[in-house]
Amino acid sequence: MFSVIVPIYNVERYLRICIDSILNQTYPNFELILVNDGSTDGCEKICEEYTAKDKRIIFINQENQGLLAARRVGLHHASGDYIVHVDSDDYCSTTLLEMLNKKINETNCDLILYGYSVVDNSGNVINEVHLDGLGSESEPISKETLIKAMINTFEYNSIWMKCAKKSIVDINTDYSKYGRLMMGEDVLQSMPLIENTSSIFLLNISLYMYRVTIGSMSRRIQKEYIYHYLKVRKRVYQAIIACGYCAHSIMSDFFLQYHHGIASYLFELALICKRTEYKTIVNDVKAQMLSDPKYDGLFLSAIDRICFSLAMNMQYTICKTLASLRSKLKKTVQLKVVLQ
Repeated sequence: MFSVIVPIYNVERYLRICIDSILNQTYPNFELILVNDGSTDGCEKICEEYTAKDKRIIFINQENQGLLAARRVGLHHASGDYIVHVDSDDYCSTTLLEMLNKKINETNCDLILYGYSVVDNSGNVINEVHLDGLGSESEPISKETLIKAMINTFEYNSIWMKCAKKSIVDINTDYSKYGRLMMGEDVLQSMPLIENTSSIFLLNISLYMYRVTIGSMSRRIQKEYIYHYLKVRKRVYQAIIACGYCAHSIMSDFFLQYHHGIASYLFELALICKRTEYKTIVNDVKAQMLSDPKYDGLFLSAIDRICFSLAMNMQYTICKTLASLRSKLKKTVQLKVVLQ
């Protein structure tokens, strides 16, 4: 019934917790696909140990190719009617598959989204994320509602909170053109599910535990982020058109967030790039940006308008100064959150 795909890379500390949470499911009709993506710690040995003891496990060992490629390899080995993803440093409720199977039997749906809990390094719950913004459990939700939610917030983006019928998954699509994405791969793989589905339902309870640590709350700025952002947002744009929303308010929301994201990434890059390199990146971004006369010039706020204008006009010194101030402010806010 279910193929559970777990991409693995250097998570020896958490891997047993993840695998045990799947093997101890109250619903037994599943296969577990472990894809060890070139781990250099003890993950391979742990996978071999579990594979020798449980016939439901399919173990794939490969050279490191990145998270997106590891998940795609897992999909090519999946034989279940429905696909479920679990990240190897996370874990799931032992009733996850039972609840999903019950929902499928009730609705015969193609796609199910379910709630999750944010947990700390020790598994203590920090926050529970419910899907109240999407509607009720009793009625299907529209593609329009889900796309709009994914554009405007990150809470619905993750592939690990989506159970999809295998027939709507674009298993044979070549994702190699995206390379080693460092951000947005969940959104990228979610778009075909939305395009192909005929019915979407919710399970508005926490069935997945997403692990965060204080160290994971901040990320090091990478030059590649802006290019990956442009690639993924282009795919979202194509999905909006494919679903027939090209003249819809969704497109307005898309461009608002699109310009906001570009401005934010370019401001961050001013902190790590020299002036000449920064100008080259800005010119690259200008050449690759999506454009639509109906939506160009729309911004979320006056601040976004100013930031975008400064970046697009390569005001390097001003961008760098403002970005430094913003970075200090963000670190102060994060510290307050942790202390609280």
